[in-house]
Amino acid sequence: GNWSAIVQASFFRQDEDYSKLKITELNYHPPDVITGSDTIDGKDLEFIEFKNTANHSINLGGLQIDSAVHYSFPEKFILPPRQFFVVASKPSEFFSYYGMIPSGNYEGNLSNAGEEILVRDRNGAEVIRFTYVDSPPWPDEADGGGYSIASAEINPDGDPGVHSPAGQADLVFGAVRVPARE
Repeated sequence: GNWSAIVQASFFRQDEDYSKLKITELNYHPPDVITGSDTIDGKDLEFIEFKNTANHSINLGGLQIDSAVHYSFPEKFILPPRQFFVVASKPSEFFSYYGMIPSGNYEGNLSNAGEEILVRDRNGAEVIRFTYVDSPPWPDEADGGGYSIASAEINPDGDPGVHSPAGQADLVFGAVRVPARE
């Protein structure tokens, strides 16, 4: 018999469950990088890493970072389970330093002293909200020392604002060295 052309259909839920979308790394105060006679301003290496910790895909379309920096996620962008979405302040510098292409480019820069990060859905409802600071209990090493704030768990349950003093067993976020591309 005769077959028609292949048809592709996409189905999206209007009431997406974002409870498993987590910020797993935040680099708010990278140091300046000097290579030969060139200097990369540390602000150009800032980034926010999101992870889908669910066992199902999440539609990020319509989400917005609407506070410290500004970014609108692409419409109908599906983030598969256990995958990452990274937004950076300067994608070309991010690629040059880390050797990876970020998923998006946000407007503005993160405060080196700390501020609120707010992610909203297309209807304005809060999805993720926390405030980071450059003093304890947040890791000092992330404040210009070449480290970022990162989840101590592969698939964290909480948001970055849920943390304990360093050294305790229930630490959710700590500092990790952010390596340059070799």
